[in-house]
Amino acid sequence: MRRVIILIYLVSFGMLASNLMFLAWSKLDGVPRILTFMDMGVILIVLSGLYRKYREKLKEYL
Repeated sequence: MRRVIILIYLVSFGMLASNLMFLAWSKLDGVPRILTFMDMGVILIVLSGLYRKYREKLKEYL
């Protein structure tokens, strides 16, 4: 059950990130677009660091 919840979370995050990027690409101009892409980059870097830190614990759940 826990594996299903984690996979649902990962798919939901992927859909949210792609939707935000599509929105930023199509609707925003100038500074708001740049800030959106920078924020997404920071969020993805932080998530990558958290994944590397807790990789072994995640393997137990998956």
